[in-house]
Amino acid sequence: MKNFIFLLFTTLLVTSYIKLFFKKKKDFKIIQTNLNDLLPTMLCDKYPIYIDESIVNIDELLLTTFKYEYWFVHKMVNTDLEIDVKTQSKFTLLQNTKDTVINVGIKNEHDYVQVKLYPYNIIVLPLGWSYKLDTECEMTELNDVLHKLLL
Repeated sequence: MKNFIFLLFTTLLVTSYIKLFFKKKKDFKIIQTNLNDLLPTMLCDKYPIYIDESIVNIDELLLTTFKYEYWFVHKMVNTDLEIDVKTQSKFTLLQNTKDTVINVGIKNEHDYVQVKLYPYNIIVLPLGWSYKLDTECEMTELNDVLHKLLL
C-alpha cells in the first residue's frame, strides 16, 4: 500500500512538472536585447528574443548563453519559404547570415507579428511558436534530454 501511494504521488508530481514545463504563453511579446544584456533567465520566459547585435559565429553564443540549455544541436538552412513552421525543439535560433534584411513572421496561437531580421542578428524562438520566412535562413535547433524524449 505504501508503495502504491508513493508511486501515485511521484506520478502526479512528474506529470504536474511536465505540464508546467511545456505550458505555452497566451500573451505576445518579443524581448529585444544585445549580447551584454542577454541573461539565461530570459530564456525561461518562453518568449521570442531578438538579439540586436552582429553575431558572425553562432557557436560562440551556444558556448556562452546557451551552455546549459541543450544537449543536442541540429544546424540547417531553412528553405521553407512563406510557410508557417512550428518550432519542434526547445529553442530554435534563426540567424541571418546574408547582407540583406529577412522578413520573419512570428506567431503564437493567437497573434502574428512581422519582424525584420537584420544581417547577422538572431531570433530565438522557444518551443511551440511558429515562424514564416521570405528568404532562406540558417537555423539551429537546440534540445535537451527531456524535450528529445517527449517530442
